[in-house]
Amino acid sequence: MGMTEVWNFRDDALARIDLRGFDVRARDGAIGKVVQAIEGSAGGYLVVDPGVGMPLGRQLLVPAGLVEKVDVENKRVVVRADRKQLENAPEYDPAQPLEDPAESAFGSYFRSLMEQLTGEPTRQRTPMKSRRTSSRASASQGKSRANGSGRSQSRSRTRRASDEPTKEELYEQAKKLDIEGRSKMNKPELARAVGRRRGKATVRSSSAKANPVEVQAFLEGVGYPTRKRQLLREAESQNASRDVRATLRRLPEKSFKSPTEVSKAIGKLA
Repeated sequence: MGMTEVWNFRDDALARIDLRGFDVRARDGAIGKVVQAIEGSAGGYLVVDPGVGMPLGRQLLVPAGLVEKVDVENKRVVVRADRKQLENAPEYDPAQPLEDPAESAFGSYFRSLMEQLTGEPTRQRTPMKSRRTSSRASASQGKSRANGSGRSQSRSRTRRASDEPTKEELYEQAKKLDIEGRSKMNKPELARAVGRRRGKATVRSSSAKANPVEVQAFLEGVGYPTRKRQLLREAESQNASRDVRATLRRLPEKSFKSPTEVSKAIGKLA
């Protein structure tokens, strides 16, 4: 048996299936539902909402390499791990998608887990040509890791922007607005519900540019890769606010391969 790949699907065809809404089952029972499937040049993973079973609506991260089987007809994903093994992973913040999963806090945890499950050393697959970043970007990333910046990047990804509302703050806003079902909502759902109730996507009024979390709350139905026109069309169909639509119009004319690329492009806007 060859070496196991942690952040890539065992079958490339699985990466082309929209897994959002699929039930996820571990070896010892149900885990929850897929709320987001992220596939990037550095690897992919599923974001799973376990429901009320986890405190404060915490979501779980499942590397693509742990996906053992996908039952499209019954909308079910089977992973090769126990529930406790996934729950014991570092806490995932949906507001901070992983730019490089292997170099994040999740990298060493899931490498160790895969070695326990398979008894084999792990490695990362060289990305397919369609997912390959430029040689300049790769060289820059390599130099950054050589300088020991991986730890600082991990810390920065877990640090919330000072002007971005937390899930608890969004929940309090939803409570004041008497939004039903708020206790079962995750952070993007709360942001969208609050924005719709107020007639805008943002709970802040001081900024003309919507932040990535606010924008992503209206892009859950988008399939990737996609372009700016499709992003704007989806936002308009979800009755997004003027700020969200204006932010999307300012994005560059390019193909976006994942929600992470969209969020990064928004972050670069002046």
